[in-house]
Amino acid sequence: MLNRQPAKYLPVFLALLIPLAVVADPPGEATSPDLEDKVQPFQPRRPRTPADLDRLEATSLFAYGRLLFQQKKYDAALWNFQHAWQRDPTNPTLSLEVVSLALRLKRDDTAARYAALVDEFPSSQLSQLPRIAILLTRQRDFEAAARVYQRMVELRGDSLQGSALLAIHLELGRLYQLAEKKQQAATTFDFVNQVLADPDKYKVSEADLKRVITQPQAVDTMIADSYLKAGRFEQARQVYERLVRTEKDNPLHAYRLATIAAADDDPAAALEQLNQYLESGSESAGLAAYSLLSGLLAAEANNASKGARQLLEQLERLHQEQPGNRALMTELGDRLLAQEEWSRARDVLLKLLGKRKSASIYGSLAAAYLGLWTDGQRDSETVDSLLRLLGQLAGSEGNMNNTVFQQAAETEALVDQLLQHAEKTLSGDEDTTAESDQVESPIQVSAAEVAVAAASLAIAADRADQASALFEIAIKLEPGKRSKWLETWSIRLIMADQYSQASDVLQRAVESDQVAQKQIFYFLLAGAASLADETERAISAAKKAVELSPDNPRIQSRLAWVSYNAKDDQQAYKNYAAVVENFKDEYGSSDLRELLRQTRMILSSLCVRMGRIEEAESWLIEVLHEFPQNVGAFNDLGYLWADQNKRLDQARRMIEAAVASDPENAAYLDSLGWVYFRLGDFEGAIEQLKKAAAISQQDPVLMDHLGDAYQARGQTGKAREAWRNALQLLEGDQQELRDTIDDKLRNKAS
Repeated sequence: MLNRQPAKYLPVFLALLIPLAVVADPPGEATSPDLEDKVQPFQPRRPRTPADLDRLEATSLFAYGRLLFQQKKYDAALWNFQHAWQRDPTNPTLSLEVVSLALRLKRDDTAARYAALVDEFPSSQLSQLPRIAILLTRQRDFEAAARVYQRMVELRGDSLQGSALLAIHLELGRLYQLAEKKQQAATTFDFVNQVLADPDKYKVSEADLKRVITQPQAVDTMIADSYLKAGRFEQARQVYERLVRTEKDNPLHAYRLATIAAADDDPAAALEQLNQYLESGSESAGLAAYSLLSGLLAAEANNASKGARQLLEQLERLHQEQPGNRALMTELGDRLLAQEEWSRARDVLLKLLGKRKSASIYGSLAAAYLGLWTDGQRDSETVDSLLRLLGQLAGSEGNMNNTVFQQAAETEALVDQLLQHAEKTLSGDEDTTAESDQVESPIQVSAAEVAVAAASLAIAADRADQASALFEIAIKLEPGKRSKWLETWSIRLIMADQYSQASDVLQRAVESDQVAQKQIFYFLLAGAASLADETERAISAAKKAVELSPDNPRIQSRLAWVSYNAKDDQQAYKNYAAVVENFKDEYGSSDLRELLRQTRMILSSLCVRMGRIEEAESWLIEVLHEFPQNVGAFNDLGYLWADQNKRLDQARRMIEAAVASDPENAAYLDSLGWVYFRLGDFEGAIEQLKKAAAISQQDPVLMDHLGDAYQARGQTGKAREAWRNALQLLEGDQQELRDTIDDKLRNKAS
C-alpha cells in the first residue's frame, strides 16, 4: 500500500517532484512563443466550497506525507496522513495509510483507532489483518475486530482451510457475541458446529481440534448460549445434549434446559427443569439459577409481591435441606435483606461468612446489623458486630464507599454509640476477637482495624479530635502498618474536604523514617495542600515527588495541576507542556497515551484562557491525530471554529458527532446551538440551546448564546430575559462578558 500511488493523488504528487530545471528553456533560444491570444487565468465553473478546499488540502497533505515517507521521515509522514484524514475523512485511502504507517512505527493504539474507521481493507493489507484484529479486540472494539476477521475470510477464499478456518470462525463468532450481534454470532457458530460434527469433511484432524479448541466444554457452552440468544432453541438444545455427554455435572443440564424453555416462552417446562436443578443442591449455575426462578415465579403469580413471597418460601425450604449451599445462602441473605427481615438475614449471612469471606458478605452483614439497630435492637452485641464489620470494610478491605458505612456515619446516635464502644474495646474493657459469651465470632477483626473504622466514622461525622486520637491508636497498635494507616487517614480527610488536616498528616508521613514509597505521599501531599490553598507547600511536595519518580508521567502531571489549581496559567502551561514533551514519543502504554490526551486537552483550555486561540486549536488537532473520533476534542475544536466563524461545516459535523455520542451533555448542545447560529439556522440554534439550558441552568455563556439566537429571530423580549439571566450567573472574573452583555441590553431594541 505504501509503495503504490493512488491515482486520485498522482498529478499533485508528481507536480511536487518535477524540478523547475526540467521545464526551463535551453540557453540561447527564444523563451516566448508567438501566441495570438494572451493566456487567461483559469476560471472555475463554480466557486470552491469549503468541502472542496478541505479535499484539496487533504490532497496536498497526503502528497507531502508520501514524499516524507520516501525520505524515511516516518513521524512527519504520519502527521501529514493524520491531518489529511481530518480534512477529508470520507477518503478511505487516508485511514489505510495511517494504519499501515502506525503499525510500522509500533503505535498500535493509533493503528487500531484508524482501523476501526475502515469499512473494507484491500487485499494489499491482508498480511496486516491478523495483527489489526487482535489490536481491535484489545481495545474492546469487537464489531470492528469481527469486520476485520470477516474480511480475512473473504480475501483468503479457498486457501483458508482446516484448522485455520475453524479458528477464525470460532473467534469471529465470539466477537459477534461480545458485540451483541446475535444472529451473526449464531450463523458463524453454525460453521463451527458443522466442523465439530464432521471434522474429516473439513480436513480437520483430531490433533487440530485439540489445538484449536483447548476447552471444548467452554466452547460448547458459548455456542449454545449464542443459539439461545438468537432464538434458535432447538440448536441450543442439541449443543447442550452434546455437552452433557462430556461432563459430570448432569444437574447443570437441567438448568440449561430451563433457560431454553424460559426463552421459548414455556414457563411450566422451565420451572420443572429448574426445580430439578435446584433440588439437586448443585451450585454450578451460581446466582443465575435463582434469578431465573424469581422471574418465573413472578410471571406465574402475575404479581411481583406474591412472586417474591413464593420465592422466599422456596429458598428457605431449600436452605433447610441444603444448609451448606453457598450460592443459595447468598441469594437467601440478599432476599431477606430486601424484605427487611434483618434477624433472619443476619443468621444466614453469618453462616455464609463461616464458609467464605468477602467484602460483599461483610457489606451485606453490616446492612443487616444496621437494620436491626434502626429497628431498636441497640444492645452491645449488635453494636459490637457492626463495629467489627465496619472495621473489616475500612481496614482490611479499605472500602469507605460502602453504602452501610455512609448511612452509619450520617446517624449521629449510632456514631455516638459506635465511638463509645470503640473506646471501651480499645481500652481493654471489651474483647475484639470473641463475642461477649466467649463464643468465637466469624467476624474477625484486629483492634487497629476497629480504631480505623471508628476514626473514619469520626471524620465523616466532623469529629476531628476523636478521629486523630483513634488513628494514633491504630498506628501504635500496628506500627508496621504506619504507611497504610497514615495514607488511610489522609484519604479519609480528603474525602471529607478537610484538606488542611490531610496536608498535615501527609507532611508527617513524608518526614517519617518509617514510611517507604515517599513519592506516593508527596504526590498526595501536593494535592491536599493545593486544595487547602497552601500553594508553596504543594509545589514543594510535587517537585519532590517528581525528583523521586522522574519517569512517572502521572506524578509529573501533579506539578502542573498544582499550578493549574492555583490559576497560574503560565506556569501550568509550562509544566503540562513539559509532560507532553517528556513522554510524547513513548507509545508502549495505553494509559500513558490517555494521560497525554487529557494533558493536551488541558493545554488547549489554558490557551483559550490566555487568548492563544490558534495554539488551542493545535493542541486539539494533536489529540484528534491520535484519537480521531474523540468527541471531547470534536466539541472543543468545533466550538472554537464556530466562535471564530470559520470551518463551520466541519465544525457542525464534529459537534453533531459529539452530541450523538452524549445527547444529554449541555456543553455539547451549547456548541451545537452556537454553530447552528453561525450558520444562520436560528430556529435550530434556539432548539439546541434550550435543551442545553434545561440541563445546565448555571452557565452564563450558554444563556448569552440563547439571547443572541432569540435576538436573531426577532424575539427581543426573550433575548433580553436570557441576557439578564446570564448577568445573574456571572462570576467576578468574567468582567469582559459582563460588559458585552450590558452593551447588548443597552443597544438592542426593547
